[in-house]
Amino acid sequence: MGKCCSCDYRYLLLIAAVPFIYIQMRLFVTQSRYADRIADAIEAENQCTRQTRLLIDQISLQKERLLSLEEEKKRQDQECRHLRALVQDLE
Repeated sequence: MGKCCSCDYRYLLLIAAVPFIYIQMRLFVTQSRYADRIADAIEAENQCTRQTRLLIDQISLQKERLLSLEEEKKRQDQECRHLRALVQDLE
């Protein structure tokens, strides 16, 4: 009779192990999906960061170019005033 009871427990454990293993497999699949989604989100964030840095660099270059053009305009305006003064002196 002792053997019969121990066999019953083994079958019960086997029956209980099947859903447990199934649940563990489902959890693993779900965790894998979430890990993939997180990896995709991180990659998208990194791409956005790279694009933002590129835009910041472009803005900086344009700002430097704008300042350079403003300085050039000031220099040309000054030169133009100087030439006008010379023309007036010659007249």
